[in-house]
Amino acid sequence: MADFRKWFLALTVLALFAGLASAQTGIVCNANAVPPQLRGEGFTEQVGDILLSCTGANPGQTANITVYLNQTVTSRILSGSATVAGQYPSEALLLINDPAPASQVICGNYAAGATPGGSPACTAGNNVFQGVVLGSSVTFYGVPVLPPVTSGGPTTYRITNVRVNANGLNGGGNIPNPAQAAITISSSTSIQVNNSFLTVGYVSNSLKTAVAGTNPTKGSSVSQTQCSTSFKGTNPPVALESLVFTELQGSAFKPKGTNTQNTPGVIYYTESGFTPATPTGAGLAD
Repeated sequence: MADFRKWFLALTVLALFAGLASAQTGIVCNANAVPPQLRGEGFTEQVGDILLSCTGANPGQTANITVYLNQTVTSRILSGSATVAGQYPSEALLLINDPAPASQVICGNYAAGATPGGSPACTAGNNVFQGVVLGSSVTFYGVPVLPPVTSGGPTTYRITNVRVNANGLNGGGNIPNPAQAAITISSSTSIQVNNSFLTVGYVSNSLKTAVAGTNPTKGSSVSQTQCSTSFKGTNPPVALESLVFTELQGSAFKPKGTNTQNTPGVIYYTESGFTPATPTGAGLAD
């Protein structure tokens, strides 16, 4: 915990200097997230989407956007050439201006994005970028810093399909533990990020289990010798014990979901996250 606080303090200082330098560029981003309940028994719990709303732009400028979590990122690793220091693209995605399903265009170069000289080159027309996972962080490379969609309105960058090992944050008590994120943006000119430290989920136990007898409402128990054959061959089989599961969260049990969950910002209440047509497999639970 002490190391994590030192790390957050270091990022705070970095963000402060970045903010001071960014006053010359006029590019300012506000970060927000809606933190969901995360199951403390889960190893691949999806945190809430992070939404960056930015004003101002530099034509041709790109940025690397990194999200640091206080637990290991467990978003699925997808197929692709390992061109970033042995790292591969993941299901974690960044979407520019929440494109409709028919307008989603994936950047095929997750290693460089729209950075000048990247091959294959991505352009401002690409609005879906894959993140590269490394430990407890995920980075989106070469994201274009675009002018606002409408005059006076912000450009939005949505980060979704980020999963974490919530089990490592589960304290087992009655008070949920927060899953926290820190956002940094590096570019040729600094970009200010307001509210760069966010809570992106609350971790607590999602199930309570108990062993009861053949009639769970009475709580009676049937004793039986280990490996006994006294009930062998009976028809119907004789029940010895019952396992009782009680939900402590409304989302303790979720359906798998479908590969058509492709509208940005919608909460589907399934195990699958945001599932665009490409990259194949992004967001879809197995």
